[in-house]
Amino acid sequence: ALQQLGVDQQVLATMDAEHETMAAALTNARSAMSTFTRTASQEDCQKTLGAVQDLQKVTIQHLEHEEAEIEDFYLTNPIARASAIMANLSALHARANDKATGTDG
Repeated sequence: ALQQLGVDQQVLATMDAEHETMAAALTNARSAMSTFTRTASQEDCQKTLGAVQDLQKVTIQHLEHEEAEIEDFYLTNPIARASAIMANLSALHARANDKATGTDG
């Protein structure tokens, strides 16, 4: 769908690679948590913490990249710009961002 709106193919390929990285990090975190649940060892606790922190890092990197590359991209498309639904979603998103104080989390 994003390609049909004109998002660059290289951006989409990068996003796909980031999705694969997130999936691998999720698999690692899941495995570490499973092991830690069975052993409850300090070593496995540290491995689990590291795996979850890695998952967090790659997910945040992807979301920031996605936001920078395609946030409101659909509004550059004339058909999407004419859509009442897209306009409502964009307005909701803008209002949600206006409520953030920078100390929210």
